[in-house]
Amino acid sequence: MPNALLEKCVELLRREDVRAEIKRAIAPLVGVALDELHPYIQICLLLVLVSFLLQAATFILIFRNRKSTAQTFS
Repeated sequence: MPNALLEKCVELLRREDVRAEIKRAIAPLVGVALDELHPYIQICLLLVLVSFLLQAATFILIFRNRKSTAQTFS
């Protein structure tokens, strides 16, 4: 019996008109959620960019320091 119910639900969701209705009903909720999350997404992207720049600067400083110490010992 549960398999029949599950199959009916899947069959219903495969219909194009049902999918279009679900998309139309969910679109405002997704829009509101994105509007609320937009500042936090920007802050996260900014932090990722700053982190990348700090790691790149650290790598460059280590690489330069390694070059100068290699010349000193040779």
